[in-house]
Amino acid sequence: MTRRLWAPAVCALAIYGYGVYAHVLRGEAPDLFWVCNVAPLVLALGCLMGRGGLVAISICWLVFGTPMWLIDLFGGGNWMLASLSTHLGGLAVGIFAARQLVWPRGSWLSAVAAHIGLLGLTRVLTPPMFNVNLVFAVWPGWEGLFPNHLVYLLGLGALASLTYFLVERLALRLRAPSSTVAQGVEA
Repeated sequence: MTRRLWAPAVCALAIYGYGVYAHVLRGEAPDLFWVCNVAPLVLALGCLMGRGGLVAISICWLVFGTPMWLIDLFGGGNWMLASLSTHLGGLAVGIFAARQLVWPRGSWLSAVAAHIGLLGLTRVLTPPMFNVNLVFAVWPGWEGLFPNHLVYLLGLGALASLTYFLVERLALRLRAPSSTVAQGVEA
């Protein structure tokens, strides 16, 4: 029987809905395609369907994207309460949901694949002036560090993949039964 998590799903949908409201109100609807803004929607679907893999994807995305959001914020980026609820609230709800569901091994690869798919959609569906998910240009101020945009994207992709892998390793280690962790230790 599939375990559905209704309360976390409602929380994740509220976070996503608030983000939609805030971005549309500001005339920034394309920003809804940022990976962290999509994460609460994926989280809600994972909770409603009882799919730990979807919850894992959303957590991976938020763990990678939240430090980038903070760098932007402390570098003079725009403050929005919706961004705080997306990044920190989404992560809190995701961690709670992950503790209730199984984190499937290999979910980090699903997070990479879904991220690549989202980058493609972002490139097709959003205008270049928003540079959502950095699919059109190197982040302003970082141009001198990368010879071209492709190298920049490959570097971000490698960093995201490593982050997703490490997040999964940590999640699986934290979920391991104590007998598995203590295997080989005689009393």
